[in-house]
Amino acid sequence: MKNGKKKILILEKDYFFRDVLREVCGPLGETLLVEDLNKALRLIMEKTYDLLLLDWSLIGSQSASLFSTIRSFQPKAKKLVLVLEPDLTNVVAAMKAGADDILWPSQDLKTLSEKIAEYMGQNNERPNTKAFISRMAESISEKALLQETSLANASREFSRTFLLYTLKMKKMKRSQLAHILSVSPRTLHRHLSI
Repeated sequence: MKNGKKKILILEKDYFFRDVLREVCGPLGETLLVEDLNKALRLIMEKTYDLLLLDWSLIGSQSASLFSTIRSFQPKAKKLVLVLEPDLTNVVAAMKAGADDILWPSQDLKTLSEKIAEYMGQNNERPNTKAFISRMAESISEKALLQETSLANASREFSRTFLLYTLKMKKMKRSQLAHILSVSPRTLHRHLSI
């Protein structure tokens, strides 16, 4: 960052949403938009970025190699993954791969802007865990209502997501978490595998 302005790389395939992200991120720093994963990888290896906004639909199947490259070339960059909707499978996969947080286009623009601005201002701090958990609980509850899923199933999904998030954020082993929760490692493994 020669001029002190923060740098943001946005990988997004949807033309309309790229424009929305350009408007949101423009005031926060120098913004570069790409719609091709290979081009994004090249840029990640060539330049330094403070924030990476990554479209899950473009990286899903290649998330492990992408996040490995990011860890090697951009260890300090915040990694926010954009998912079409807060589908639990995608959220968990993105968090396991190495995302710092998950955003979805269906969030109102103000929330999206605030979340991105929050990450731009906290390059060396952990993400706001309470806010993430609150957003996940909200989205899982909405999903349960829309799909007429039982509240027990929605609660189980939230519990699983929270435990996986805790493991990732605290860099904990499953056995440590099992000890804290006073359950056997086998019980915890069974719960996380559902």
